[in-house]
Amino acid sequence: MSMFCFQCQEAAGGVGCKVRGVCGKTDDVANLQDLLIYAVKGISILDIMAREKGLSPKKADRFVMEALFMTITNANFDKGAFVKKINEAIALRDEIKGILVQNNVALPTDLHDSVTFQISEAMFEEKATQVGVLSTENEDVRSLRELIVYGVKGMAAYAEHASNLGYEDDDIHAFMQEALVATTQELSGDELTALVLKCGEYG
Repeated sequence: MSMFCFQCQEAAGGVGCKVRGVCGKTDDVANLQDLLIYAVKGISILDIMAREKGLSPKKADRFVMEALFMTITNANFDKGAFVKKINEAIALRDEIKGILVQNNVALPTDLHDSVTFQISEAMFEEKATQVGVLSTENEDVRSLRELIVYGVKGMAAYAEHASNLGYEDDDIHAFMQEALVATTQELSGDELTALVLKCGEYG
């Protein structure tokens, strides 16, 4: 299995595309999309901390929204675009981390790997295979986490269209990041289900 993607109704066998997407997406692109989402989770963890202190760079909201949107099925199959976006994500993540440190905000000692990983571009695809959909072993938890991710992807698509028309909602940006962070935590099925439903309310 060189990839795993089950975010659309076209998924092979009704289960998931494991070699190449029915939509035409290649395995390397699918995996890089997973890594981009992972990096955006790291940004979100830090940006929530920065937001609480009034230190969040406004560009973080826009970046998370754009990154989510470009991973939607059929939105973008350009491998180079994903490599570039992942590099930008790591740079932004580390910039926010630096802002927090410079302002004497104490960072937890047990930060999630999405906040701390440092790899070269040559290692992107290898890292992607470690952090993709199947990295969550429990099927029920995996399904709920991915429903949340797909929910915020849908929100991001609408948010980007609205933004292009001049409309922004800070609460939506904050919720998308909070929901992404929740997928990195050991939450109960009920807690994850509540977030799924909340995605629907925003949608």
